Amino acid sequence: MKTVKYLALLSAGVSLAACGGGGTTAPAPLVAAPPPPPVTQAPTPTTAVGPISGFGSVIVNGVRYNTDTASFIINGETGTQDDLGVGSYVIVEATVDSSGNATAQSVKYNDAVQGPISSIDTVNNRMVVLGQTVIIDGNTSFDSQITPRSLLGLAVGDNVEISGTGDADGNIIASRIEREPANSEFEVRGIVSNLDTNARTFQINQLTVDYSQAVLEDFGTNVLANGLLVDAEGTNFNNADTLIATKVEYEGEEGRDDDSVGNENDEAEIEGIVTEFSSSSSFKISGVPIITNASTRYEYGTATDIALNVRLEAEGTYNANQVLVAEEIEFKNRSSSSGDSSNDSNIKVETTLDAVNTATNLITIFGVDFEVDASTRYEDDSRANLRTFGLSNLAAGDYLEIKGYDRGGSTLYASKIERDDPEAENESEIEAPVESFTSESLIILGVTVSTNANTRYEDANDNNLSRTAFFNQLRVGDLVEAEGTKTGARALTARELSIELPDDD
Repeated sequence: MKTVKYLALLSAGVSLAACGGGGTTAPAPLVAAPPPPPVTQAPTPTTAVGPISGFGSVIVNGVRYNTDTASFIINGETGTQDDLGVGSYVIVEATVDSSGNATAQSVKYNDAVQGPISSIDTVNNRMVVLGQTVIIDGNTSFDSQITPRSLLGLAVGDNVEISGTGDADGNIIASRIEREPANSEFEVRGIVSNLDTNARTFQINQLTVDYSQAVLEDFGTNVLANGLLVDAEGTNFNNADTLIATKVEYEGEEGRDDDSVGNENDEAEIEGIVTEFSSSSSFKISGVPIITNASTRYEYGTATDIALNVRLEAEGTYNANQVLVAEEIEFKNRSSSSGDSSNDSNIKVETTLDAVNTATNLITIFGVDFEVDASTRYEDDSRANLRTFGLSNLAAGDYLEIKGYDRGGSTLYASKIERDDPEAENESEIEAPVESFTSESLIILGVTVSTNANTRYEDANDNNLSRTAFFNQLRVGDLVEAEGTKTGARALTARELSIELPDDD
């Protein structure tokens, strides 16, 4: 009871003192200092070089770049995103914020060559356009105006536009082919050689260019010289099959496009072919100098696998010398004019889709599982003709053509997926290395391919063979294309069997 009285008196005393009556003033309550404002991290400049794998903005090297405010430069002129297609080889200048959102400031596209086809080689899957050898592989996309979507849909004399990148031998590895009107301008992009300043001519591979009447653009303090990357345009040839250029535009030094090279500390992702090789720690991809170090990571290969004409994607940061210091090297399916088929896109399956699993990024076709990722190229050539098209748009029963390869995992990888309307005969097709065979059947991709009295046979040069001659020639590991009727989950009766060369579509 005393305690209660004491507390009451103490409380009263405090109240009186607070009223002022000559007592001391109570201290002001403590207020916490406001937290410092969050540090805003400036977006990082980045450059992406490679083929477009899909739309919904643009997807390049597995990254989706928002293009709402981007400018588009198409063959040196202002254009739009609609001027591009899946497979168009572009340079994207962008920024990436701290949350990983990529925003494109500009998208630049230049065709590799545009002009008439002078020859077609369906056996080796290549053609010549304006003196440039163009190689078609599993990564090549064909415009819907080309039917069928292969070299068989083209003829000598057709005017075409080729998008792609060069290899170490000066060939163009085509990423996209479009048919152009017959009266379209001729254009070729490449490295100057055999410059003759007296005759005012130079060569780009096998094409001679007469620049005596040409306007030279964007050279600045540079002068026309061997080794420069240029773009030459014209509309006529002289009697010696020399292109009479109306314009020659400077694009870059040492065989690279200057727009593909960033400033110090800028990030970049470059996909292309190894065009120069000093060592596994110093080489060039499509003319861009790359160096690796002890911290560089490798996917689907090792440093010892780097060589001329190998297709790579290098991701890293530019140093003060504008050399890309690679943080990661990813091996893509290899493309080469030398016939090296290691890691090629040598698997093709064409039939109805069994199942799709968007949670695990797997599709199943002919009983075979294929993995997809952000770099998988999607094209919709069906009646739906979706421009923004991807895994989520696929459904069981869709008629697909899948091209892919084994990149060393437990599941095959789909590098390109095309949806089409099924053929009237509901024909299916498989192209892959032979796993085993008898005198009347073979197994590829775990699918049993049977033959009958109506089956036709061809060798690698498209020569007709008898059944006996075909199977006598055949070896385990040979690449074989089987066309026919799907008779079960893993069974096909062949209408035609042919031995194929690597990347022979």
